[in-house]
Amino acid sequence: MYKKVLIDILNSPEYRPKTYQELLDMHPVLSKNASNISLFIRELIKRQILYRLPDGTYMLAKNLCIGRFERYNKYYGFVVPSNKTGKDLYIHQRYMNEAIHGDYVIAREILGGFPQDGKAEGTIVYIVEEKPPRILGTLKHCGTYGFVIPDNPSYPDVFIPGHFLGEARNNHKVVAEITKRQTNGNKDPKGRIVDVLGYPDEPGVDILSIVANYPISTTFSAEALKEANRLPEDISERELKEELKHRADLRDTTIITIDGENTKDFDDAISIQKTEDGKYLLGVHIADVAHYVKEGSPLDKEARKRGTSIYLADRVIPMLPEKLSNGLCSLKPQTDRFALSCFMKIDQHGEVLECKILESVIRVKERMTYPDVNKLIERTDEALVRKYRHILADIDWFYELSTVLQQKRRQRGAIDFDLPEPNVIVDANGKAIDIEIRGSDKATSLIEELMIVCNETVSEYFSKKGVPLLYRIHEKPPEEKMDELFQFMEAIHYPLESKEATPKMWQTVLEQAKKRNEYEQVRHVLLRTLSKARYSPEAKGHFGMASVYYSHFTSPIRRYPDLQIHRIIKESLHQRLTEERIDHYKKLLPEVAKETTEAEILATRCEMEVQQYKMCEYMQDKVGETLEGTVSGVTEHGIFVVLPNQVEGFIPAIKLNTDEDTFYFDSDTLSYISHDKRKVYTFGTPFRVTIANVSLSKRKIHFLPADREE
Repeated sequence: MYKKVLIDILNSPEYRPKTYQELLDMHPVLSKNASNISLFIRELIKRQILYRLPDGTYMLAKNLCIGRFERYNKYYGFVVPSNKTGKDLYIHQRYMNEAIHGDYVIAREILGGFPQDGKAEGTIVYIVEEKPPRILGTLKHCGTYGFVIPDNPSYPDVFIPGHFLGEARNNHKVVAEITKRQTNGNKDPKGRIVDVLGYPDEPGVDILSIVANYPISTTFSAEALKEANRLPEDISERELKEELKHRADLRDTTIITIDGENTKDFDDAISIQKTEDGKYLLGVHIADVAHYVKEGSPLDKEARKRGTSIYLADRVIPMLPEKLSNGLCSLKPQTDRFALSCFMKIDQHGEVLECKILESVIRVKERMTYPDVNKLIERTDEALVRKYRHILADIDWFYELSTVLQQKRRQRGAIDFDLPEPNVIVDANGKAIDIEIRGSDKATSLIEELMIVCNETVSEYFSKKGVPLLYRIHEKPPEEKMDELFQFMEAIHYPLESKEATPKMWQTVLEQAKKRNEYEQVRHVLLRTLSKARYSPEAKGHFGMASVYYSHFTSPIRRYPDLQIHRIIKESLHQRLTEERIDHYKKLLPEVAKETTEAEILATRCEMEVQQYKMCEYMQDKVGETLEGTVSGVTEHGIFVVLPNQVEGFIPAIKLNTDEDTFYFDSDTLSYISHDKRKVYTFGTPFRVTIANVSLSKRKIHFLPADREE
C-alpha cells in the first residue's frame, strides 16, 4: 500500500518537489514505512522513474503514465491515467512486462501519438500494485496439464500444471490463482485451481460464477465457525437468570414481528400502546447480536470483513453464520431472546417527546407477514381478523402512527422517488421463471416508518450525549451537479426558483413534475444529481430523508454498522465508555465507516449483476416478441427502453432513423429529436419494441423499434 500512496503523491498535479523527510511527513503510511520507502525510492531512481534534484528533492520523470492497466484482449491494452490529466497510453502485448488487467502500473511513453486517435504507445516499467491474481474461467483439460480460459477476455489464459488441477474436470467452471506471472508477452502465466464451481449448466453455477468475480467470501473461516458452534442453540435458564439482573423483562409485553413470507432472520420486532390523551408508546426491539459477537473475535472479524449480507436470486450470502442469523439471534415467536429496546413516546404530530433505550429479554407473540397485515389493516379477510383479534388494536395503532410519521417526514421534505423494484422468481433449479414488481403497500410502509423513527431517535439521543457513533449520511449534491441540474431545468422550460439545494425543494419539484410530460426526465436528472449515501463518524445529516441525525440501528444481523452501534450503546448503558474507549472508537469508526461503505457498494454491484443476469435469462426465449415499453435512458449512443416488468434493453442511435426521419441527440434535454422536430424520444416516451438479442455473458438485451428489422 505504501508504494501506491507515495506514487500518487508524486504524481499529483499539485505536487511540488520535496525532500525525503517532507515526503514521509505527507502521509502516516509513509512515515510508518520509512525504511521501505527509502529502498523503494532507490529502486525508482535506478529505473529512471524518479529523479533526485540537486537540492535534495524528488520529482518523477516527465514521460510517464501512471494508472490502472486495462487489457482489452490478448494483444493490447491501455494504461488509464489516475490523475485524469493525460490521455490513455497504448500498450502492445510485447510491452506488458508481466502486468495483468487491473494492475496499478507506471508506464513510459516510447512512441508519439497515433494520428487516428492521438494515443501514444508505451511500455510498462513498474507494477506498483498487483491485482489479486484470481481468475474465473473454464478449464480445458489437456491430459497431464490444463488451461483456464478466462470468462473475461481481458485476462490471459492460465497454464495449470497437472499437480495443481485438483478435482477439476474438463469444462468445469473454476477459479484459478496465478502463482507465476508471464515472463514475456508470449508466455501464459502459471497457476493452480483454488475453487471448482461445477459444470456451467449445473443449478447455481451461474450465480457462483458471478460472485467469484468479486472479493466476496462465500464460506466462513474455520475460526468463525468454531466460535459459532460453541454457542448454545438457545438461551439457558442459567444465562437468562444472570442477564435479567440488568435487562428489562418484556416477555409479557405484546411484541410482534412483521416480515416477508420467506424471511428467515428476524432482527426487528415492535410493540405499541396508546395513552388516554392519544399519544403513542412505541417500542422497537432489535436482536442483541453484540451479546454474542464480541469486538475482535473471529466472528467479529468475519462480519466486519463482509460488512453486509448479500441477497441474490436463489441464495443469501450472510454476514453471520446461520447458527446466529437464523437461530440464536433471530427473534422467533414464543422464544426467549435478548434484545436492545428503544421506547418512544410520540404525539399526534409525530414528534418524539421521550425515549428510553435499554437491554431487554423479549418473547415475540406473533410472527406476522406483510400480506396478512395488509388484510388486517383493510379488514378484507374475516377469518384472519378472527384469528388475530387479540392484536387487532395494535395493528391499527401501528398503522395510525406510521401514517402520522410519514406525513411528518413529507412535511419536512423527505424525498420519495417511487421507483418500482423488480424481483426475479427462480425455480428449484435456480432458473428464472418470472419477474414480479414489488411495490410499497400499507404493511411495508408501516415497518419502514417505524424503523426510520427508531433510527433517527437512537442517532440523536446518543449524539447529544456525546457518544461516538456511526452515522448514515447523505450529503447535499455538489455544486457542479447542481449547475448541471439548473441548466437542464432551464432547457426544458422548467426553471427552479432557488439554487439552494434543500430536500423540500427536491420534493416540490418532483411533485410538480408529476403534472407535466417531463416527469420521467426530471426524476432521472434529480436522481443523477444526488450524492451517494455512505457511513461516517460525523453527523452530517441525511439529505434524501431530510433527517438531521440518522444511524443504522435496526438490522445488526445483516449490517455491520448496526452491530458496531449496538456495541457502543451497550458500553454506554453499562457506563464503560471511558476516555480510553472513546479514543479507541474515534480511531476505529472512520475505518469501519470506509470499509462498510465499500462493502455495501460491492454487495449492491453483485446483487445488481445477478439480477441483470437472471432478467436476461428470463428473456432468452422471448427473442422476436414485440412489447410495449417506455424510454428509460438517453445517451449519445442510443436509448434504453424499459418494459413493464422492468427489463431494460438498448437501441443504438442509428436504429432510430428511418427513410422518413433522422434523429439527433440533444444533450441539453437528454432527448432524440427528429430533424423536422415532430418526434421526440426522451424519458417516459412510450416505445414499442421488438426483442432483437439477449446476451447472458454480457448481461445485455438489445431491442429494435417494433417496425424495423436487424
